[in-house]
Amino acid sequence: MFLWLLGCPKPVHVDTGEDTDISEETGLVDAEVFEGASPCRSPIQVTVLWVHDGDTATVEHGTVHETVRFVGIDTPEMDFGGSNPDCWAQQATDRATELLENEVVWLGFDATCTDAYDRTLAYITLDGEFINRQMVREGHAWAFPFEPNTTFASNFQTAEQQASAEGAGLWGNCDY
Repeated sequence: MFLWLLGCPKPVHVDTGEDTDISEETGLVDAEVFEGASPCRSPIQVTVLWVHDGDTATVEHGTVHETVRFVGIDTPEMDFGGSNPDCWAQQATDRATELLENEVVWLGFDATCTDAYDRTLAYITLDGEFINRQMVREGHAWAFPFEPNTTFASNFQTAEQQASAEGAGLWGNCDY
C-alpha cells in the first residue's frame, strides 16, 4: 500500500501488516514508515531538534514544534531535577541523541496521538529503521505498551527478551 503525503516528493510505503516481505531479524514487514493498525493521523516527516532522554524528543515540521514520546517503549529516567539519573539513563539518552538529533525522520501513529502530558505518541522511522524497536533491541529501553497503542507490543517484547538474554545495555549493567 502506498500513501501520498502533501509536500512529500515520493510515495511512502506504510506498514499495514498485509505485505509478505517479513524481515527474519525483526519479524516486521519492511516499511518506510511504521504505524499502527488504526492510526489517529497520517505519517509526517519531521526534523528532530533535540533529544530530551532515551524515549522523548522535540521535533519540528514547518513552524510547529512537538514533544514526541516514543510509543511502546520506556527508558530509565534522567532525573532532570537532580543529579541522580537511573542506571543506563545517560547511555539511553546518548544513543537516542546519536541516532536522531538533527535527523529527518518519519513519525507514524497508532490509535491515540497524545498522552496525558500532551506529548505526541509516535513510532520513529529513520532510513527504514524502526527506532523504537532498535532502542529496545540494543538494550537501551524496555517494552512498555501504551494502551491502546499496542500494534507492535509483541515485537517490542521479543526484542526485549533478545536483549535481556544477551545482557545488552541496561540488561547487563543494571539491576532491572
